[in-house]
Amino acid sequence: MAQLARIAALREGGPRASDEPDYRLLPGLRERAEAGDVRAGYEYADLLNDWGGKNARHLIPWLEPAARAGDPDAAYDLAQLCAKLRRFTDRDTWHRVAAERGDQHSCHHMGRLSDFHHDYQESERWYARAAALGSRLDSMLAGKLMVQREAYEEAEPYLRRAWEEGDDNDEFRAETAGYYGTALRHLGRLDEAMGLLATAAEGWHDVRRIYGTDDLDVLSRMIDPAKELEALDEALDAELDAELQDDEE
Repeated sequence: MAQLARIAALREGGPRASDEPDYRLLPGLRERAEAGDVRAGYEYADLLNDWGGKNARHLIPWLEPAARAGDPDAAYDLAQLCAKLRRFTDRDTWHRVAAERGDQHSCHHMGRLSDFHHDYQESERWYARAAALGSRLDSMLAGKLMVQREAYEEAEPYLRRAWEEGDDNDEFRAETAGYYGTALRHLGRLDEAMGLLATAAEGWHDVRRIYGTDDLDVLSRMIDPAKELEALDEALDAELDAELQDDEE
C-alpha cells in the first residue's frame, strides 16, 4: 500500500523526498534502452533494483548490454545479481570484466578468487590494483603476499600505508602489524619492527582464526610473529656485541 501511495503521488506530480529516486524516469529509460541505449538500460535496471520491484533474474537482460560494452558499474552489479542467483561462474566472469575496467570491489573479489585457487602471483596483482584504487585492506593483502615471497622492499610501502592510515578498530590490524614488522626486520629497521611484532604476537590467535586450519598451504605461508621476535632479539644482540667489540678495540 505504501508503494501504491508513492506511485500515485508521483503520477500526480506530488512532493518527493530529495534523496528518493525519480521513478518517473522509468518509462523514458526503458524506451531508450529498447532503442539500443545500453547506459539507459543500466539506469533502468538500477532504478528497478532500488525500488525492489523486480527479481534479480528480470534485471539481468537490462544490465547485460552495458556490462558487455565495458561499463564497470553494470558489470559489478551484474556480478552481484549472479551471486544472488547462485550463478557463480557468471559472477566471477562479470567481476573480472568490472575489475579490468577499474572497479575496486571487483579487483578485491578477483584477488580472493585467485587466493582460493592458490594463484598467489595473480592475487597479488589484483590486490595491488585494488590498493591503488584506495583500499587499505587490499594494500595489506598485497604487502603480505610480497613478504611471503621475500620481496620486502616492494612490500614496505603497501604495509606502511595500511598501518599508518588504519587504527586499532581495523579487523586486520594485528595481521598488518605482523607483516609490516617482518618486512622492516628484514630491511634492517629493527627498532621500528619491535613494537609492530609485539603487537602482532599479542593478537595473532585472532588472525589464525580468520583463516582456519583446513588450508595447509595458506597456513604454511603464514608468518609466526613470535619467531620473528626471537630473530629480532638475536639480531639486536648481535648488533650490541658488535658495538662492544668495536669499543674494546
